[in-house]
Amino acid sequence: LEDSKTLNKNFLIYSNKTAADIVVEQELKKMFKDNIKFVLTREEKEGFHNKRIDENFLEDVIKDFGSYFYVCGPRQFVTDLREILTNLGVKKEKIIFEGMT
Repeated sequence: LEDSKTLNKNFLIYSNKTAADIVVEQELKKMFKDNIKFVLTREEKEGFHNKRIDENFLEDVIKDFGSYFYVCGPRQFVTDLREILTNLGVKKEKIIFEGMT
């Protein structure tokens, strides 16, 4: 997507426990520019959203709930996000997920 110059149509929410857990942070910032939001769940750090992703957070940062949503993470996270996105009006067929055990 970056090579074809279509990455700007995507928005990434990237959640980790701490800033040290973020993989390729600078590369992601370069690729996504303003279309990325980093979330830390166990560390408070300026410039990061410092709590778990919830319905209020998604309402604040997502502009188009008609888009596709790709969710990856631990099983409970995927389950919770699927329910939240459905409650926010996202069609089930537009939620693609990968759950980890």
